[in-house]
Amino acid sequence: MAASPLTRGGAAANLQKPARSSPAQQSAPADFSLPVAMKLLNGNYDPLAHTSTFRLTKSYPHTFFDKPGKVDARAFLTVGTMDSGAMKVFVLTAAVPHGSPEFDCHACAPLIGAAVFAKNGAAWAVESSNKEFDVIGNWGGPPAAEVVRVGPERVGFELKPGNTNQGETVGSVMILLPWKGGIHEAFEAETISTETSDCGDGMGQCRDKSGEIEFVRGADADYDDIVLTISGTETSEKTGKDEKVRRVQNWKFSDGKYVRVGK
Repeated sequence: MAASPLTRGGAAANLQKPARSSPAQQSAPADFSLPVAMKLLNGNYDPLAHTSTFRLTKSYPHTFFDKPGKVDARAFLTVGTMDSGAMKVFVLTAAVPHGSPEFDCHACAPLIGAAVFAKNGAAWAVESSNKEFDVIGNWGGPPAAEVVRVGPERVGFELKPGNTNQGETVGSVMILLPWKGGIHEAFEAETISTETSDCGDGMGQCRDKSGEIEFVRGADADYDDIVLTISGTETSEKTGKDEKVRRVQNWKFSDGKYVRVGK
């Protein structure tokens, strides 16, 4: 069903500069045209650059998008799948500052956008969208991403941003869901947190934890529950010693997002 996630920006961060993502349709219906879809979403499409240009409506402090200027957006994930009983196409885009000849530094994170297309009669139309979700990624590329089934008839986007810097590796998982015409973050959790240079010597913080999420059937008829399991090693605040940890968290869907239940 889903396209394979890209090999960068996931929980175990890849610090090698990636090849530019292809705009090729990865598993869309035969009558779905990505250039037409990008034009529907953004009002224009450059077939040579495989990008659409639009002006941001807000700024993102401490990023390369700290002013609401123009950006060039390029699709990096295009997946056709059944959702709510109908065939739909889920698209993720990565935008860079307009006209940038190079955007490939370690801190160069693109602006991620998302859209879902559905049939309106014989033609495809934008059903849900958020062209300016957030600035995520590194080396100019987006994080690993795919579509995941979040319920018997429901599908969402899964992003796995990550980074390694000065011996510390961090990563997370984000679930984006279409909701009331928009697309927003419904769940986020840390899936890797590693700083092991001091493990075992008692001289500093020790972290080597990982987390995994699993969708399980719950009381909600449309959206599954999420079970987050965290395990690994961390320094105890009480004893100062390295200790093994294992924690399980339960999350339930409520009004467009997941909320934690219990302790």
